[in-house]
Amino acid sequence: MEIFMNACHSLKEKIDKVRAEVKPYGKKLAMTEGHFAIDGKYRCTALSSWACGVSYARMLMIQEHASDVLEISTLADFCGNNWQNNAVIIPTPVTRCDAYLQPVGQVMKLFRHHIGKYYLPVETDDHVDACASISEDGKTVYLHLANTCNHCPAVIKPELDDMEIASMTAYEIAADPTEEIGPMNVHVFDDKKIDVEGDSYTLPAAAVAVLEITIK
Repeated sequence: MEIFMNACHSLKEKIDKVRAEVKPYGKKLAMTEGHFAIDGKYRCTALSSWACGVSYARMLMIQEHASDVLEISTLADFCGNNWQNNAVIIPTPVTRCDAYLQPVGQVMKLFRHHIGKYYLPVETDDHVDACASISEDGKTVYLHLANTCNHCPAVIKPELDDMEIASMTAYEIAADPTEEIGPMNVHVFDDKKIDVEGDSYTLPAAAVAVLEITIK
């Protein structure tokens, strides 16, 4: 868990380094092969674990923070039947299961389906990563969240300056970090929709979520 949680720092350092080199020239960046590179043909089943999913969520938020220079990026290869860096695992006739998303595909899907047009600055507690954006019409704020602690939930109580909150909905993936997806449990990391009551949302330990906030 610790190795996965700290992997994002290396990505940030590399993006910051290249940003400093290209920004004076007004250039944009494109990032390919952004996934883990574990030795071996099968890339280790650790890449099927939810600890890996939380790690990739942190990387996605670093990419969002770098959107001023990062034009396009990827965190996975596309599809295959046993390559663990794939976003989509395609079943073989032997397994007879549905195609399913690896953890990296699950978090990419979650963030892509719930994201605003414009970036917003955000501050959070130490063990919660967050990235914020707002819709083009200014009526919806999106908080991308990752709880990097595997045993403590975090209470998220948004404060949006002069904007008044009408309602909040969470789309959440919460699982034990050691849980692995495979042919027998292809829906284990599907996100769950939660209608938030009150003015705060509790992000479970080692969970990734999007908090969708409707503005009055």
